[in-house]
Amino acid sequence: MSEENKNVRCDLYRKIFNSAIEKSVNLQEEELHSKDEAKLFVDTINVMRASNKVSLSEIQEGKKNIASCSNNCIGYYDGIYIYLIWEAAYAKANEFLRKADDGFSLPKRELETKLIKKGYLIPAKDGRHKVKKTINGSRSGLMRFDRKKFENNK
Repeated sequence: MSEENKNVRCDLYRKIFNSAIEKSVNLQEEELHSKDEAKLFVDTINVMRASNKVSLSEIQEGKKNIASCSNNCIGYYDGIYIYLIWEAAYAKANEFLRKADDGFSLPKRELETKLIKKGYLIPAKDGRHKVKKTINGSRSGLMRFDRKKFENNK
């Protein structure tokens, strides 16, 4: 085989290889973007709750909405809603997923938007993602979720 034929063959193999790599990268990007991050977040929080890695504290309705939060507490719940301490919940879920070689590909703000679109997250009347809730006498900005939808995650 002549040197010229070897070079032509090498160029052809290089093009085939690069094309295969490019197609693989494109497929991975499509898969990443098609992943339902909202459902993944809710599923992760529910799995973590079931395995006692995180907890939610029940709000005792009343004047000060009494609730006790332990070390792994990432929020509160009442009969209708789940109120998450967003930074803590996002960090714990992301840490849990990273240990499984996953993690969120979306920043918090984009995930919030997806959670609203999917009907999990219920924003405040003024459109803000966090609602103000008084618990133990102090007001906090919390993310309010539909409890039934969150726990059933359908």
